[in-house]
Amino acid sequence: MRSSTVRGLWIAAAVVLAGLGFWKMGERSLAGLGQPKFFRHTKSPAKDIREIQVARSGEILILKRGEHWELTSPEIYKADSNQAEEAVSALAQAKLEERVSSRPEALGDFDLLGGKAIGLSVKDEKGRVLAAGRLGKVVTGSFERTYFTLEGSSEVHILRLARYHFDRGANDWKDRVIVEIAPSDIVSLDIRKGDARSYLEVKGSSWTVNGKIANQEKARDLVNALSRFEASEFASTSEAADPAKLGLGAKPKELSLSIRRRAGPADTLRIGALKDSMYYAQIAGKPTVWKVSEWRVRSISVKPADLEASPSKSSKTKS
Repeated sequence: MRSSTVRGLWIAAAVVLAGLGFWKMGERSLAGLGQPKFFRHTKSPAKDIREIQVARSGEILILKRGEHWELTSPEIYKADSNQAEEAVSALAQAKLEERVSSRPEALGDFDLLGGKAIGLSVKDEKGRVLAAGRLGKVVTGSFERTYFTLEGSSEVHILRLARYHFDRGANDWKDRVIVEIAPSDIVSLDIRKGDARSYLEVKGSSWTVNGKIANQEKARDLVNALSRFEASEFASTSEAADPAKLGLGAKPKELSLSIRRRAGPADTLRIGALKDSMYYAQIAGKPTVWKVSEWRVRSISVKPADLEASPSKSSKTKS
């Protein structure tokens, strides 16, 4: 075969391959033009998201006020900022991928109808909808992808967004911190455990217990334990309906602890009955009932003898 003929064949093959490449690129471009976007009205969703609404069995609405998130429905409550920011981070990276169905009758096959679907709406501070639609079931083999349909559409797409960020009840969005206070802001602690009372008070730079010099190390440990006293979970609605049955009456089953601050009102923490390694807890005068791990309660469940200084330590402190 002549060299000119060989060259001609190679050139022809190159032209065909180049044509196929351009055809594929054009096909992808056209597909991209027809692909709907998850977000609108924003180029910086991580910065612009100020409201997240989740609807399944009931509406859950969290708003960002300043630098903090707040649950406003089904009740007003401080939101867990970590949970909220995780959701925002996941949303900011969300992207609609391929369309898998355009048949309205197929929505149920992807759990995009009825109680199995999760309604999702995201807004900015002006109240503009940035993204809205329904989350369906997780794509098999990829927990980070979920079937999704945009609001007002019957098309089903794969959305690069993990469903578990939003498949949560109202309590899962709540902040679990019961008491948060700087140790230096605590003036006194009044602990009543059964018939025993430990009145811990700061005098100058030292702590006293029931008018006597306290073991300073143990006093500081107690104060530090209260600087961020956190629950593991919330009691159920039925449990919280009658706190007295949980040992949270005026004389709690385990202990009561009144905290007096340098400024602001005093709070009384009540620790009630123990169940399944969790103590029920409540701030007096407030409706929320928490469950606190047994080990955390042990760190504040003290008697006067636990806090009193030994004679040698007491004499050293006085000297």
